[in-house]
Amino acid sequence: MKQICRFIFILPTFLFISCSFHQVAEDKDPWIEMEKTSCRGQCPEFKVSFYSDGRAIYEGYSFAPRTGKYYARLSGKDFEKLKDMVTTYQPDSFQNNYLSLRPDLPTTYIRYTSGGKIRIITDYDNAPEGLKKFEEELEKLTERLSWKKFR
Repeated sequence: MKQICRFIFILPTFLFISCSFHQVAEDKDPWIEMEKTSCRGQCPEFKVSFYSDGRAIYEGYSFAPRTGKYYARLSGKDFEKLKDMVTTYQPDSFQNNYLSLRPDLPTTYIRYTSGGKIRIITDYDNAPEGLKKFEEELEKLTERLSWKKFR
């Protein structure tokens, strides 16, 4: 009877601890994330997250090049390219919002972690050329990666 009671106490404790460790690993914030929203037309809707350890996660929705959830690892060269893009385009220099009254445009969100703070840049319309180029470069990098589908 003592062994059964011990088992009943230990099993939930073990499951709680192992789930907690798993949760911490998965909840780590991405370094750079780009999300594109849908429109009334065929605008691709997806989110790609790049982590400081070289991981990348892609979630594709409607009209995206791939749908579902995927993962990849950036090569050293690709990771250096990503760091160079941050240096070149300086996401900290952009305003938080680029908006307009024009209807039905897709929105691009750039989430960028710098100095322990998360910054979100919203590009709906009228963004400067530098931000548009940064978004294009992030998309090109996304397309170059070898994605594997989560099971």
